[in-house]
Amino acid sequence: MEVFGESALKSNSRRQGRAVCKEETKCLVIGKKDIERSLGSSMRNLLYYNIQKWAILRSDCFQDYNTTELNKIIMGFECIEVADKEKIMHRGLVISLEGGVNNQPEGTIFHLDNWRQRQFNVEGLIKNGHGYVGVLSFEKLSEIVGVIENRKKLMRASQKCIAERDDSFNINDFEVVKKLG
Repeated sequence: MEVFGESALKSNSRRQGRAVCKEETKCLVIGKKDIERSLGSSMRNLLYYNIQKWAILRSDCFQDYNTTELNKIIMGFECIEVADKEKIMHRGLVISLEGGVNNQPEGTIFHLDNWRQRQFNVEGLIKNGHGYVGVLSFEKLSEIVGVIENRKKLMRASQKCIAERDDSFNINDFEVVKKLG
């Protein structure tokens, strides 16, 4: 399932777009008023979730993770409101959700290099205009990634055990058969 057209929901403008499908496809079209009526205040959270998801998917830092693992990381983000020109001092990943940060557009992810290099002292960011940012502390990100990596190790170990298992049993190997026999 693919979703497109969310940016038209954020602003009050009409947008037109074209989608090209590779095979026969059914599309569901929902107007802004219908979405606002059914989702209410959840619509903003849904839009912010998608912006965070796109930012994470565009970064090369998380390419080794599957969709479920990426969703766990994205769900760890917290949305906070930031005033215009306010300095954002957050030790963790920051994604601009509404308006820009450091003159970069929304959807930009900050402090990825700090995460890669395990340098957790970060410079402050300046918010351009009032809006929201998504924040995920390095500690929480480390915890989420640690759980994901441990789960991957367990899966590899169990697959290795299954692959090494000797399934060539002989009927005479079972005690019950010998006693009945």
